[in-house]
Amino acid sequence: MKCYSNKYLDSEMTKQLTNRKVVIFENDFVDRNIVASIVDVAEDYKAMLLKIVEQFEADMRHYKYVVVNSRLENESFKSLELNKISGCSATWVSEQNYNPQNPFDTSWWRGGAGAITSLKLL
Repeated sequence: MKCYSNKYLDSEMTKQLTNRKVVIFENDFVDRNIVASIVDVAEDYKAMLLKIVEQFEADMRHYKYVVVNSRLENESFKSLELNKISGCSATWVSEQNYNPQNPFDTSWWRGGAGAITSLKLL
C-alpha cells in the first residue's frame, strides 16, 4: 500500500478540479447564471481562477475571468468535489485588469464588479 503526503493528494485533487466547469449563480453583478471553467486552484483551496465560457460586457468593460474566494474561514472549494454548492465571493476581472503573471491578484479592485454568490460543478 502506497502512502502519499497530503501535498500529493491535494495536487491530485487540484488536477481533478482544473478544467471542470462550474455554474456561478446569478448575483448582484450578473442577472443570470454564468458557466465558467476552472483554470487554477490555490494551494489551500480557498481561491480559484475561473474563465467565463461566454465572456460578456458590463460598464463598458469586457469580462473573461473571475477570481472566487471561499466565504468562510473554515471552508474551501474541496466541497465542490462532493457535488455540494459552495458559497463564495467573486471578483470579476476585466481584460484590462487581468495579469497572467499573477492571476489571483485583485489588489487593484476598489468596488464595482464583485458579488457574493455560489458555485456548483456541472
